[in-house]
Amino acid sequence: MDLKSAPCPSFLFFFLLVSFLTSLPGLSQEISPTSTAKPVSSGPPIPLELVFGHEQLNFQLIVKKKFTPISKFDLLVISVFSENWNKENPIGNSVIIPFQVNYSIGKKGFAVAAGGEGNSVVGFSPLAGVEHSFANRKWLAITVLNFLINEERDVKLFGLYEFKPPINETWALYSRIQFVYNQGLAE
Repeated sequence: MDLKSAPCPSFLFFFLLVSFLTSLPGLSQEISPTSTAKPVSSGPPIPLELVFGHEQLNFQLIVKKKFTPISKFDLLVISVFSENWNKENPIGNSVIIPFQVNYSIGKKGFAVAAGGEGNSVVGFSPLAGVEHSFANRKWLAITVLNFLINEERDVKLFGLYEFKPPINETWALYSRIQFVYNQGLAE
């Protein structure tokens, strides 16, 4: 592979981001070898998707973690990165990283959110919003409605829904729907 077809250096940024997010205090649980305490589960694994195509590299990372097991605060970060192998074709290259800190209100999965979004097209925008999440062994549902405080006054709706019914004791069916709808209110 020559240098023209090597992935963008910003791709390395995403691997550093993954390492940083999974090492934040409170977001991972560590037990010392001499400890007699039982390990506490830090929740489900962090899904990282990396797809190498013949024309493009695509990456997605979703982090949704409570700061502590009993905290009302959690972090939601969704990193999406696309890069063409052909550097002369910039169409389709993008980086989008919305991140938000959620504060749970009540016990039904609702939360208020504040954070920001870094976007390779329009730059950085602060955001405020609401979130609803539900998770059990069969279902995961995350719905986020955000208002981006930018010139376009964007409203963004994000949904991620997974269904994982068991087939037997070892296997389960995995299906997922994910979408983003963005509407500029300034227009």
